Amino acid sequence: MAIKKRYIVIGLIWMTVSALYANSGRDSLSLNPDWNTLFPSQISEDGQWLIYYQNYINDPAQNKGFVIHTKNKKKKEITNMSKLSFLGNNLLVGKEKADLVIMNLSNFKEQVRIKEIQNFNVIKSNLSVCYLSKSKQLNIIKYAFGKEKQLFTANNVKKYIINNKQTYLLYQKEVNSKQLYSLDLKTFQACKITDLQWDLNAMVWNDAENAFVFKNKEYQLLFRDLQRRNSKAIQLPDSLHSIAENIQLSFFLNNDIYISYQTNDTTQSTNSKYIDIWNGNARNLHQSNRILQNIDYKAFIYHTKQNSLSELNRNRLKEYLNIQKPNYMVSYNPFEFIQYHKVYEDNRYILEQIEPQKTLAELTLTPHFQDQFNLSPDASAIVYPKGKYWELYNFKTKKQQSIKHSHPNTQPIWADDSKSLLIQNRNNLEQYDVKNRKSTIIAEFTDQYPVTIQLINTSKKKNSVFINVQTPILFTIVQSVTPSTSLYSYCRGEISKIVDQTTKLVNTLYLSRLTSADAQTIVWTEEDFNQPPIIKIAHRGKVEILVESNLSKEYYQWRKQKIITYQDKYGIELTGVLYYPKNYTKEKKYPMVTSVYERQGSTRNIFDIPTLFNQHGYNQSLLNESGYFVFLPDTYVSQEGPGLSALECVTKGIEAITNEEPSIDKTKLGLIGHSFGGYEANFIATQTDRFSAIVSGAGLADLIWNTYEFNYHLSKPNYSRFETIQYELGSSYADNPDKYLKNSPILYTQNINTPILLWTGMKDHNVHWENTRHMFIALKRYKKPSIALFYKNVNHAITNDLSQEQKDLTIRTINWFDYFLKDNKNINWIQNGIDEKKY
Repeated sequence: MAIKKRYIVIGLIWMTVSALYANSGRDSLSLNPDWNTLFPSQISEDGQWLIYYQNYINDPAQNKGFVIHTKNKKKKEITNMSKLSFLGNNLLVGKEKADLVIMNLSNFKEQVRIKEIQNFNVIKSNLSVCYLSKSKQLNIIKYAFGKEKQLFTANNVKKYIINNKQTYLLYQKEVNSKQLYSLDLKTFQACKITDLQWDLNAMVWNDAENAFVFKNKEYQLLFRDLQRRNSKAIQLPDSLHSIAENIQLSFFLNNDIYISYQTNDTTQSTNSKYIDIWNGNARNLHQSNRILQNIDYKAFIYHTKQNSLSELNRNRLKEYLNIQKPNYMVSYNPFEFIQYHKVYEDNRYILEQIEPQKTLAELTLTPHFQDQFNLSPDASAIVYPKGKYWELYNFKTKKQQSIKHSHPNTQPIWADDSKSLLIQNRNNLEQYDVKNRKSTIIAEFTDQYPVTIQLINTSKKKNSVFINVQTPILFTIVQSVTPSTSLYSYCRGEISKIVDQTTKLVNTLYLSRLTSADAQTIVWTEEDFNQPPIIKIAHRGKVEILVESNLSKEYYQWRKQKIITYQDKYGIELTGVLYYPKNYTKEKKYPMVTSVYERQGSTRNIFDIPTLFNQHGYNQSLLNESGYFVFLPDTYVSQEGPGLSALECVTKGIEAITNEEPSIDKTKLGLIGHSFGGYEANFIATQTDRFSAIVSGAGLADLIWNTYEFNYHLSKPNYSRFETIQYELGSSYADNPDKYLKNSPILYTQNINTPILLWTGMKDHNVHWENTRHMFIALKRYKKPSIALFYKNVNHAITNDLSQEQKDLTIRTINWFDYFLKDNKNINWIQNGIDEKKY
């Protein structure tokens, strides 16, 4: 009876929303509360237990959580528990409201319930739970073999933190928050650290996590060695105690500390209160709108054993990267190559020895991404990109060696013994021997399209990514053109296939936390456009379904998809994906909505759920359920420019798909796009009358205006964005004005005859919201049928915290297509917005 009532309430809500926005009289656009998806969260270390969630997209109040045994599939609902963690192999710890709950997984019975706690952590190394009660008592209790043992307790505790390695706990007393204590989580001996006022969140740990450095609000620094139980105040020059900004702290592997900061002379020039000066020779425009200041750049290395400081020659034109190798730093001039001609400007990285000071080598010319520098686990070498290949610097020999392996989307991963690198070379996974400079092919793939090889069970330190080569190495092979995914395991010279090449979507994003400690058990989800996600498990090479979807097949078994290939006038092969309407019959004609945004073939295996909560107002399955074909053609940028090439690709795609599928009503075609797709929709609207309705979201209108815009989202001028990536105009306006002019939608708005719905977010500085207003004003000048929606709290897309706006835009999008493609004229907001007689 309760279920029926809930359905009635949801139905009434939908009827109210539908009437409010549409007055359309349709009841097919519904918020079905049963739609849900499966999400595996974490696996126990031994691979015996899995926590997963069943998330209801249209009715989050129904969301459920479960813990399931991966072999016998017995499960227990744990919906009311949060912050879940496994303790050993048979206990589950979580918070239920304000209570700490420990469940015995062998019988699914509650073993312990501790009332009214503030916070808790599981300490896996000694099978214990640490919690802070509402009465401010800190307790650590060991739970093993059904027994409890109190390991530590402290009263009047204000707050605590535990380091990532779970070797030390720090806590502050409520009686005097200036008192900071450390607790060794092996010996459970507590030690008072300091009487000063420190913020527990303002600390930086060393690599071993047995020492840290603090900074407080007065910019005082304190180094604490937890093993030796000694503290040292770091005395910096007095200039730091004036006005300091951007204080950065990081450790070397020997516990020395790199300290950088800047001090500002806030004495303003006489005109800085009313003017902001942008200089023509500036290479840091993102700073030019600040109060004029004299900035002094400082950098030091604090030598912890000697308790001394060494100053580095840091200035505006010389910045440092700490690669953690003691006595070595990488320097670069952050402004040397900035001309704003590239989206990512190059830096010239120089390796320097600190004492005695010496320039050792120019390493590479590459954009500023510190994680591209990968230090070996033993700190004997560092690998980094060099052009289209990789290069290694050996600290022992002081020599560089080129690694002629090319792949732009992956990074070399160190073996944990530092003797070799696992690296992708074209479509192969290879192991590169650093000493012999030779590669051995681990896995060779002959796919006609490029693939991306991603190692799963890697480990990461601050500047080092590596993998244990003694345990199975798990890796995925993803080919995004078709698309397809494979999953493999490699151990001691043998390669095993876990998931054969499949066109289904294998979710690989969370595999690192869904792999057991011995890498013998791994969990993932698999889905397709007509198959809801299922949870699969592989244990020692055997694969089976662990959790099936509970969705009724009647919700999705009707889904049909057609994939076509076609060519544009240049002979470039393109792909189009057509999704069929619900209750399709070949005797009937149906309207079709075309969605555009670059190449979209990689989305063809997503199980789309019909919902009103969408970031762009577009939902493919909702359109299908509402009686529309949905077509996703590929687009790319040819030498003609982004607009003209989009027109060519979409035109050829629609011609091909309408020849393939006669049930498409050629007189009832719609077009929709967001961001770059919004630009494509804007331009196509100016060039053809093929479409009867268009929706364009956050779309660019004027190539020239945007080229010369300062983009506050990217903190740089926009012209690099248009000359290179995405828009790919290839040159400046001065060098090729015709291309800019021929591809700017706003110059041809007088030619638009198709009703167009525009929308944007008033906080959008990625594609500035003025583009939408400019486009709307141009359309208004020529009395073209259009409505523009300006969402006040929205950025480039409508984020999930703005559910009202998401629902509003989705409903208006469906309304727009219903009005013009289904002749449903009983939609007042459209009728009142385009009828010239109703002003």
